[in-house]
Amino acid sequence: MFAWLTRRIVVRRAIRDNDLVDWVEMSRGFAKVVLSLAPWIAFLVIAQRGLLRLKIGLVVALLLSVVLSVAGLHRGIIMWAGLVFFVGAMIAVLEFENAWTIRHMGVLASGALAVGS
Repeated sequence: MFAWLTRRIVVRRAIRDNDLVDWVEMSRGFAKVVLSLAPWIAFLVIAQRGLLRLKIGLVVALLLSVVLSVAGLHRGIIMWAGLVFFVGAMIAVLEFENAWTIRHMGVLASGALAVGS
């Protein structure tokens, strides 16, 4: 009788431990997704209301993309789409102050993120 009860407790612990491992793996996957979108989230939060904030947002997002890429935490097509977008937007906004690009930055960012996804 005690052997049956002991086996049942061991099985329940194994199931709980396995669930914990699955939860940790899911958390790691979620963290990777959040890290891959971190430059875009930073750009979205910073680059609102004003040309100066747009410029700061572009610089922060590009630096964050480069740091995550060099560290190996951020890779794939979304990394390349982000790098190309942020470099192109920085050139258009910081160097040329292109009014069309500044006006349509939200649509351009959404399009680049959609292409990257």
